[in-house]
Amino acid sequence: MATLRKEDGVWYVDFRFKGKRFHRSTRTGDKKLAQRILDGVAGEIARGAFNIEDVEEHNVSIVEFRKEYMEHSRVEKSAGTAYLD
Repeated sequence: MATLRKEDGVWYVDFRFKGKRFHRSTRTGDKKLAQRILDGVAGEIARGAFNIEDVEEHNVSIVEFRKEYMEHSRVEKSAGTAYLD
């Protein structure tokens, strides 16, 4: 079952499909428009038109993650905190 949630003034559609949780922004603060988007998503799921392959996957190895995290740490954090990381 798909639901709507409002976070920071923007409505989000929250639903599960084949065991995976999806949390998608409607990019609107208008509740009626967000409800129409929610109904569209629920309709796609019911018709079997929602394609999980269209969803972008983020497969990142631990080595790549560590490298990106450390680059971010050096730039965004103080020297002491970056050292601890």
